[in-house]
Amino acid sequence: MAHVLPTVMRMRSNIDLVFSRYVGPISSELGAEEFDRWRDEGEVGPKGLHRYITRLARYISEDDRRREFMGYASRCIQLLSVARN
Repeated sequence: MAHVLPTVMRMRSNIDLVFSRYVGPISSELGAEEFDRWRDEGEVGPKGLHRYITRLARYISEDDRRREFMGYASRCIQLLSVARN
């Protein structure tokens, strides 16, 4: 199991918060399952979080809402990356 940096975990928390707005209370269970799968794939840096977002997006059935989620979730990565610099 790959080690995940604290910065990446903060980004993930923000992504999960956005995800919860789209799928409701089941989001924590879905997020935990997908996070474990994502982490097991090995690329656990900030750039790899786009794969995590894509995994979560599969649970949003409406195309417009899925795209909207992916946009907001991707900004979570960008904002924290900029804040670190």
